[in-house]
Amino acid sequence: MGSKHGFWKTDTGLQKKVVDTYMATGSIYAAARKTGVSWNTASNIVGLCAPTKSLSEMVESIKPKPIKVKQRKKAYRTREEVNLMMSDLHYGGRHTASQTLGLAEYNVKTAEKRVEILAEKFLGILDILGPSYKFNTMNLILMGDMMDGEAIWQDKVGGTLNVENGGAEQLIGCTELIAGFVKEIGERFNAVRCYCLIGNHPRAANKVTYLNNLDFFMYKMLQYKFDGTHIKVFPMTSWLGAFMLNGHMTIAAHGDYTRSWGQFPMYGIVRDTLKTMGMLNKVPEYALYAHHHSQTHFNISNVEVLVNGSMIGGTEFGVSRFKAIERPSQWMFGMHEREGMTWQFNLRLAKMNELRPDENDILTPYSRI
Repeated sequence: MGSKHGFWKTDTGLQKKVVDTYMATGSIYAAARKTGVSWNTASNIVGLCAPTKSLSEMVESIKPKPIKVKQRKKAYRTREEVNLMMSDLHYGGRHTASQTLGLAEYNVKTAEKRVEILAEKFLGILDILGPSYKFNTMNLILMGDMMDGEAIWQDKVGGTLNVENGGAEQLIGCTELIAGFVKEIGERFNAVRCYCLIGNHPRAANKVTYLNNLDFFMYKMLQYKFDGTHIKVFPMTSWLGAFMLNGHMTIAAHGDYTRSWGQFPMYGIVRDTLKTMGMLNKVPEYALYAHHHSQTHFNISNVEVLVNGSMIGGTEFGVSRFKAIERPSQWMFGMHEREGMTWQFNLRLAKMNELRPDENDILTPYSRI
């Protein structure tokens, strides 16, 4: 711009010479030298006046850079451990359509059916992954509220209307159901490890010691039932469990101690996870929670968090208190010795009920004669 041949001072004839020289030589330096203008001026002229390639010509000129990929052996199968989070079955609980706006129903038969569906979907995923993965070990994380309990309803609106079976019946029925589930899926593996956490619903009374809980009683029964087999049961004696999943430190809690302001305690989970890290003086790679009946997956810096769904789905409490309902679902995921968590599957156990107007154009339940 500062030279006597600045861009704005050049005539169209000189501009054409610069462009023609550049097109012939492909060099801005050569165009500037042969026409007597500065390099900056030649560059400006070429940039504004030189004909550009069409988009299709530019695409054609792109030469993909070869990417070197290490070829896998044809018969190679990745060795991983498969993991299943199982929680919030609430066996023995009862919720009718009239209590949940017609969005959900639940009883003992529903609970048993959903455990069967969970086993079918879990084994179905194993069949799909079978050609590519080799699973010798399974980790089953039982995360609490396996039974609905009875004492928890004593001081709540609705009382025992939300309980189909008493505490003793819940304990026997749920233990037989979970024992059958573990036995069925355990046949696929050389080793099964069950890490068991206590929920808040099955406590034997509202003011009792922590282990006076139907969940803990069931876990102990399962421990004795499978003693001496390839199935090992580890009932945790506190609210937190810390263990290694294929070499990766994992912490797990039912989640009822996590403070909530609304339906899902995102801030509470982040805060509790960070405080637990400080308390243990260790940084886990994974943190597992349940209790909130809301399935999600997110990261807190380098800690990967999985929050399990429920097997019960919609409840009177959730519909009335939080105006929320989620499909029954449980997490299944793979853990590689070196890579850590490599995949997750959301095992959905039922569809949501759809509200439809009846002959009176009413969508929600009401009393009839």
